[in-house]
Amino acid sequence: MIEAIPLSVWNVLIPLALALGLDFFLVVLAIGLLPMVPGMEDLPGHLELLSTPPVFAASAALYLSGWGMERHRFTLLFWQSANMVVRAVGASLLATLVVAEMGMLAQALAGLTVGALACGVQALRMGWGTVLDHGEGPIPRRPVRAAAEDALAAGALWVAVLSPPPWGVVAALGLLLPAFLTAGPAFRAAAFSIPLLRGVALSTGGGTGWTSPDRFPRWLRGSLARDNDPISFGLRGCRAALSGGGAIGRFRTGWLVISGSGPTFSFRTLTRVWDADLSDASLLTSERRSDLILLRFADGDRLVVPRGGPGLNAVRAEFGHREPLTRESGVYTFHPST
Repeated sequence: MIEAIPLSVWNVLIPLALALGLDFFLVVLAIGLLPMVPGMEDLPGHLELLSTPPVFAASAALYLSGWGMERHRFTLLFWQSANMVVRAVGASLLATLVVAEMGMLAQALAGLTVGALACGVQALRMGWGTVLDHGEGPIPRRPVRAAAEDALAAGALWVAVLSPPPWGVVAALGLLLPAFLTAGPAFRAAAFSIPLLRGVALSTGGGTGWTSPDRFPRWLRGSLARDNDPISFGLRGCRAALSGGGAIGRFRTGWLVISGSGPTFSFRTLTRVWDADLSDASLLTSERRSDLILLRFADGDRLVVPRGGPGLNAVRAEFGHREPLTRESGVYTFHPST
């Protein structure tokens, strides 16, 4: 029989999951330091076990390292991806410390719940950062966003550990549920880190070029067959993401397909496969970064292609712009011929 976890404990666990998801290492460091503050020795469960010099040193070093790692795109991709695992495992272990006096099944339930929520919050952080970076309008600098996340994490930790109110679980879920329900673009962007990481690894060996039709995913091959688009010589594609407005929406992940009629971006939703015709897209700039290839179009859309597949010149040539381009600060700008 599963021992029921009291509501007062959930008032600690759910805000703690939010705090750990926002900044795991800062929260662990703060929990370890709290017992040294007069009047704050009584922490929930056995969280006082974090108050040891090795925990101080490791959490402080990793917290400071995070600020440095998130300043560069190449290290940011690896750091945030690794932190998905850190959040899932670390938050689960901390949850078991909170309910250490309860049975094994209650500890497992608390660990799975807190670990999943913390991992989900990290996916939101990672995904919305990518969406903002490839969207329109002013982009808050990453240090500003990180400082705002740290402030919110401190508030959630205060609710969870220092003064857990009876409405703590309601307040935390009130923040988490709307964030998760409206986070389709963020979750898609976070999942796109997998082909980005794979592309970085492949690019070290020179890349693989375009993908042949026989290696297309089943849903894409089926869509081409239904559209009577023959699998003909020259048909090729690669993984890609398109961020824009209108019917496409923010940060759709799918495939860039090159056929005789020009480039098309194909993606699928729960109900069907969609095709966005890019044959008339007007390319403004293109950029090869350490982790991806980015193309900006005149209508505001941005096409993101992982490294390790077709190179920048190969992708750019498919949009009919073979006229001279100039390179300034790593960005190639299209100049129409006169």
